[in-house]
Amino acid sequence: TDGSGNLSFASAGGTNTPSFSAVKNATQDLSDAVTAKITFETEEFDTDSAFASSRFTVPSGKGGKYLITSSIFFTHTSANSLYTINNFIYKNGSVVKADNTYLNYGFTQHTMQVVALLDLSASDYIEIYGASNSNGNTPKVEQNTATFFSGFKLI
Repeated sequence: TDGSGNLSFASAGGTNTPSFSAVKNATQDLSDAVTAKITFETEEFDTDSAFASSRFTVPSGKGGKYLITSSIFFTHTSANSLYTINNFIYKNGSVVKADNTYLNYGFTQHTMQVVALLDLSASDYIEIYGASNSNGNTPKVEQNTATFFSGFKLI
């Protein structure tokens, strides 16, 4: 409380940093049915300078519980060509959270999000990977507001 019995959010603790948000500003071609690192060229913000080269690395002394979000906007130039799409959150080079959607060649574009609560230690790093099976053609990850990578420390 704030001393008068009223609830004060300022005293709830924590600043939720480090925090970051990055977006794509260039279309990325994917090889069909191959998992690839998704690049995020533009930082919207990065409180601790912990995001670089499409990777978030936990700064020294900043371990704890983190909320990490990833959204990928997959497209294809041929009508109804997307078969499956995958969005992966990697921790230190291994998958820790993923989602897969089976589209049965029913879409030309589709967005997929993944959200993870992760226990991270100093120097742990997080990257986003994606994959799409599109019947032998070249799927893409598009630049727009639906392709982003963000996160922040909870506690």
